[in-house]
Amino acid sequence: MSCSAQNKDSRYDSPPSIVGGFDSLINVTLEKRKITRKCQTERCNVYVQFKVSETGEISDVKVIKGQNAEADSMALEIVRDLNMRPGILKGKHIKYDRIIGIPFEKVE
Repeated sequence: MSCSAQNKDSRYDSPPSIVGGFDSLINVTLEKRKITRKCQTERCNVYVQFKVSETGEISDVKVIKGQNAEADSMALEIVRDLNMRPGILKGKHIKYDRIIGIPFEKVE
């Protein structure tokens, strides 16, 4: 079994995904994610829940585990700007809920 086959979510014909993958999210938002003195440790995550429609539109974005007002606000902005590809189930685009962690770095 190949790595891609092992990682495939069997609930979908094509699983929901971020266009360009999670790595593209990290690269595009690198500067936005540098928070001065806001992380308690060197790195921290803000977890954001959201809905993705059958067309990939994002709605109902909310922080479910935050760090502070500045990081939480920035994480919401990042998620609202995502370009999502909806999942496909039985040949049809489907809506779904998703939770992702947005990583931040402590910058002095």
